[in-house]
Amino acid sequence: MIGLDAGAAWSSVPPGPATVQAAFSRAVHVDVGTDGPVVIADVTVPPGPLHLRVDPLPAVLPGSPVVVEDGRLWLGTSSLDLRRVPRWTPPTCGGPLRLQPLPGTERSALADRHDVLARVRSLLGVGDLDGVAHQLEGLGAGLTPAGDDVLAGIVLTLHSSGVDERRLCEAVERVRSTTLSRAYLRWAARGQCIEPAHCVLAALTGTNRARVAAAAGRLARHGASSGADLLLGVECALATVAVRTAGGRARRP
Repeated sequence: MIGLDAGAAWSSVPPGPATVQAAFSRAVHVDVGTDGPVVIADVTVPPGPLHLRVDPLPAVLPGSPVVVEDGRLWLGTSSLDLRRVPRWTPPTCGGPLRLQPLPGTERSALADRHDVLARVRSLLGVGDLDGVAHQLEGLGAGLTPAGDDVLAGIVLTLHSSGVDERRLCEAVERVRSTTLSRAYLRWAARGQCIEPAHCVLAALTGTNRARVAAAAGRLARHGASSGADLLLGVECALATVAVRTAGGRARRP
């Protein structure tokens, strides 16, 4: 098992025994008993703050033991020296965000929830982040419900635009949802998400619409709808924070 890269959450995984919480063909969720689960994933999964990407991904079952000790990870019959795995950090935006079309949001599981989205945009307009979180928390099915993914896209965009990180963290900390979703939300509020989402934000700092469309399309294709849900959250937040002219300053909620 070769370590490709590890997100920020892996820097604080405590030593000792842990347990495989869920196992899929491309990822294994590990309950480490801290801020929520971390994820061991194969090369097809994008880098992210919770992700340790390895090649190959060992085949394990839920309930299988995991051990982190003396800087090494043991999973199934495989082991990995975590100290030798490169740390992944998200790309920086390098400038203010610009309001531009984001093709792919129509693939979101919430694309037709016009009532919810209208309330979310209205609440964003007045800076009510708690209200936004309440509207979206746990909305939809799955380990990361669509509403939480939309919320992650919103707080990630707000963080990139200079909104106070403490406000964002406070808003997501009260979210009632799955432990995995809450872990992703905590990192999004701190400005870290899966790599394709950061590529969208980086593209939005320029004026190349083809680059924006390519980055948005890549994110929208991630997962069944989770990438498109994230993209929809970015779009919702953009209307509040985006710069309208090249020399302008971001408006903050």
